[in-house]
Amino acid sequence: MPASESISRFWPSVQTRSLTNSALTEGQLFVFEVTSPQTIDDITLAVGDMVYAHVEVIDQSSRRVYLRADRVMSSHTRETRPLRLVAVEQSHKPGVAMPVRDALASGWQLAWEKL
Repeated sequence: MPASESISRFWPSVQTRSLTNSALTEGQLFVFEVTSPQTIDDITLAVGDMVYAHVEVIDQSSRRVYLRADRVMSSHTRETRPLRLVAVEQSHKPGVAMPVRDALASGWQLAWEKL
């Protein structure tokens, strides 16, 4: 079972794929597209909404990346709303495995939880 499926059973998570396909650098802005609808804190995210995230830390020794999002944008109204999220592979455990170049090029898929 993919990590994103196990996460959603325990805690609401937002499923996304990256629209940014450049190399990872700390501080970089990544844009992710929501791939399945979800409601968190009375904010309903629809397929196609955008999650704006920053690469906080790249830990080369553990090969993990820590990303934080602080806003989302509706694909329908273009309204930007504050929503603090963190990228996860396991519920309540921030951080994801460093992607290989092919994953970035094909739409890096991540799950997000409320921070």
